[in-house]
Parts: sequence; C-alpha cells; structure tokens
Amino acid sequence: MPLIPDVGGNHLSGRSRNALALRATLHGRWASDRQWHVRTGIDATDRQFIASDNVNWVGARQLLSARAGIKGQAFGLSRCARNLRDQHYLARAGYSPTFSPTGPPDSILLGDPGNGRRFGAPVTYHFAPGDR
Repeated sequence: MPLIPDVGGNHLSGRSRNALALRATLHGRWASDRQWHVRTGIDATDRQFIASDNVNWVGARQLLSARAGIKGQAFGLSRCARNLRDQHYLARAGYSPTFSPTGPPDSILLGDPGNGRRFGAPVTYHFAPGDR
C-alpha cells in the first residue's frame, strides 16, 4: 500500500499566498483633441508551491511594467514594456511521471520559463467616427 501524506493545512499548488498589483497613471491634454498618458505598475507574488505536499516551489517575482502614449480623435500611439528589469522566473512548474521498465515509477520536475523583457508599440487608427 503506497504512503499517502497528510496534506491538510498545506497551501494549494500554483497559488501565491500573497500577491500585489500596483498601478500609477498620469494623464492630460496635449492639444485641443489630443491626450497623453504615462503609466507604470508592478505585479508581485510570493513563492508558489508546485504540489500539495508543499516541498518544492517556484520563487517569488516582481515584474515592473511601463507605458506611455498619445491619443487623438482618430489615432492612438503608445510604447509599452513588461518585465523591465528582465527578471528570470518560472511561469509554471509541475511533475511529469516517468516509467522505467526495470524499476518503480518516478517523476521529474519540469518548469516553463517566464517571458523576459518585452517591448511593444501599439498603433490604432479609426477610419470612421462610429467604429470605436
């Protein structure tokens, strides 16, 4: 009979005990019909356990993001960045069972790396006044 540990009171797998999302936005008018904005934010989580036995975990992470842009009646242009500090982290992790023809089944730990620093430049244009 296999040994099944008591996991009562342990943390759920893949869930952070504490998480924080903080944003700040500054915006205003640039001309009569044009607006500008500057936005920054941080998403922080503490460690996440991989399984309900709470033995292995994925480390904490703090991802910094920023965005700046202008918007008019028919157009919008902005620059954005995510994970500005290029923090290396695991987005997901889990066990994968392995089977050996000569021994008992085992498992290995697999992890998916999170995205590094990313930049973007979204552009929008409205061809008709009613298509917003």
